[in-house]
Amino acid sequence: MAAGTAAVAAALAATADVTTTMAGEAVTVVATASAVETAAATAIAMTLVAVAALVVDARMYARPRYDEDLWEGEDVDWEGEELTEYVKECYDESELLNKLTDADIEQYRKEKQIMVSDPRCPRPIMTFDMAPFSEQVRGWLNSKFAAPTPVQAQGWPIAMQGHNMVARAVTGSGKTLGFILPGLVHCQKQLDALTGREPTGRPIVLVVSPTRELSTQIHVECQKPAEIMGIKTTLVVGGDNHPAREQAEILRSEPISVCIGTAGRLGDMVRRGALKLNRVTYWVLDEADRMLDMGFSRDIRGMNRFIRPTRQVLMWSATWPSTVQGLAREVFMSGDPIYLKIGTNETQVVDTINYEFRLVAYRDKDRALIEKIAPIPDKRILVFCNRKVDCEHVIQLVSNKLPQHRAASTHGDKSNFEREKAMKEFRDGVTNVLVASDVLSRGIDVPKVALVVNYDLPKDLEQFVHRSGRTGRAGCQGDSFNLVTDQDQSMMYQIGSMLEKNGRNMTSFQECMQQMGCGYNNYGNDGYETGECEQPTGNQAWDDDDQAGNAEPPQAQCWD
Repeated sequence: MAAGTAAVAAALAATADVTTTMAGEAVTVVATASAVETAAATAIAMTLVAVAALVVDARMYARPRYDEDLWEGEDVDWEGEELTEYVKECYDESELLNKLTDADIEQYRKEKQIMVSDPRCPRPIMTFDMAPFSEQVRGWLNSKFAAPTPVQAQGWPIAMQGHNMVARAVTGSGKTLGFILPGLVHCQKQLDALTGREPTGRPIVLVVSPTRELSTQIHVECQKPAEIMGIKTTLVVGGDNHPAREQAEILRSEPISVCIGTAGRLGDMVRRGALKLNRVTYWVLDEADRMLDMGFSRDIRGMNRFIRPTRQVLMWSATWPSTVQGLAREVFMSGDPIYLKIGTNETQVVDTINYEFRLVAYRDKDRALIEKIAPIPDKRILVFCNRKVDCEHVIQLVSNKLPQHRAASTHGDKSNFEREKAMKEFRDGVTNVLVASDVLSRGIDVPKVALVVNYDLPKDLEQFVHRSGRTGRAGCQGDSFNLVTDQDQSMMYQIGSMLEKNGRNMTSFQECMQQMGCGYNNYGNDGYETGECEQPTGNQAWDDDDQAGNAEPPQAQCWD
């Protein structure tokens, strides 16, 4: 009898408050049993305890109630919340930087086209040795790059001083490290001040971006410095390879200091109760304009309600429309931001890209593409098409005509697994040609892309800049090769005006316009004369309005 009671008592202690009733009934069964019934009673009691243990296990792993209406619920009463103090300023200006004169600083900003007028703005960090990072991080930076990019040079001290910031810079400007490294420094300061265990599912740094690809890239870029600094990071994105339930369990069970993800999946984790935002003190909104264009306004504004008002916010946006300005007014609760812009107010192109334009009939695009990429089987090449069906056509063309090239494709009809696999193989050098739709035109950084080919010119100037900007990154030289048809007249005038305003070599552009029979005389900064162009005929007149990519283009002529 005593043994049975002791066994049940031990089990009762193990199951704690969750199973008090069931285990208590088990004790009663044993205590009231006769000596003859002791063995049977003990068995019954232990069965009840086993069931109770299953209840504990089930409750531990059960999915909490999904709160679909969380974003529209009541606002958080932050005055009633006990918020821990956090270290906001994490920056000490180096002696090397302090020795420079104001004239030196102004000259540097002028040369690098750094536009900032706020009197609170600190001096730019011109070399890695001036940066207040650890010796190991500075060594890693010096081993990979020659010097900070302009957006890093000025953005780092702004962020590490604890200011809110709105930053605009051309593609390929190094903005990812521009917000990640200050974020890691900020995170390390909070961890150093932490007493007790770090809580689970409550990040300090939250980075939100519009796409899986961009979030994955940010996470990859974050890995090495985070490893050096001993900071735990996690990636929260959708897709076949990232089941929501598994991500939720990781967030509930592990302490996460830096959380990087897409607006949609992060919002999903908050509504599941797996991700708590009340500890976030460093919030990055990357490509805010694109997130709003993609319909993530509700998720961003929803998260905004659950992040403490006294946080630091860094907003990165290629454009500054009224929608983004409206969002900025909502998220900058803890003080006015410092506005940082790299470059002039005109559309910018980086000076490390050489632009080549070739006028072709639609049926001759394939030949021109093959002739261009055939001599460089050892270089990374990115080919952009406007339509998904053309992506598949080009991948078959390259695979058949140039077996020495290793090609893959990615577009909206590919599964998440296929898209991630194609990106990984391209980054790792398994393939050297990636044919893509505009899913990869913006934000994605693949090192050492030697050539970008626009098999089709995009429909707007900004997209042209973003596509071409996949090469010529981080100070490396690159080429943008553009196949032009007579249907591209309007786009070509915009491109020409932009190149001329940026002081770029116009020879290839002018030759192409001459062949089209169009006026190309420049009028200073007012653009290009439209002239009279010959009207296209036959295949050249085919109008590609099928953005869904389902209609077949005219049959291209193949060659042996």
